[in-house]
Amino acid sequence: KYIFLGKKDYQQLILIKKFISNKYKTRVIQCKTIRDTKGLALSSRNFLLSKNEKNAGSKIYKLLKKSKFHLKKVKNKTILLKKIKNKIIEFGARKIDYLELIDPETNSNITKKTNNYNIFIAYYFRNIRLIDNI
Repeated sequence: KYIFLGKKDYQQLILIKKFISNKYKTRVIQCKTIRDTKGLALSSRNFLLSKNEKNAGSKIYKLLKKSKFHLKKVKNKTILLKKIKNKIIEFGARKIDYLELIDPETNSNITKKTNNYNIFIAYYFRNIRLIDNI
C-alpha cells in the first residue's frame, strides 16, 4: 500500500512517484533526509569513505546550506555557483558531475524569477559518487 522514499535522491523519488501513481494504487511517502551530527546524509556509500572524506562531505553540506541563503540574494547565480564548485574541489572532491538549482515542484532548472529551489549536487571522493540536495 505504501512505499517510503527519502528526499536525498529527490529526482529519483519524483520519477518513481510518477511511475507508481500512473500504474498502481500504492502511495509514495516522502521522507526527510537523515543526516549525521555533522550534516552528512546517511548512505551506505558513507562506509566506503575515509574519516577525512566524511569530514570534507560535512563541509560541503554546510557550504551548500549556507550558500542557498546567499544565492537567493544575488542576481548572477552563475558566478557564485562557480565559486562554490571551486571550494568543493578545495575540500577534496575529485570531480563534480553537477551542481544545479532545481525547482522541487517541477523538477527542472529554475527560472530567473523564482527563489523556490534546492541545490542538487553529485560529486566524487576517489571513485565514490555522492549525491545530495539542500
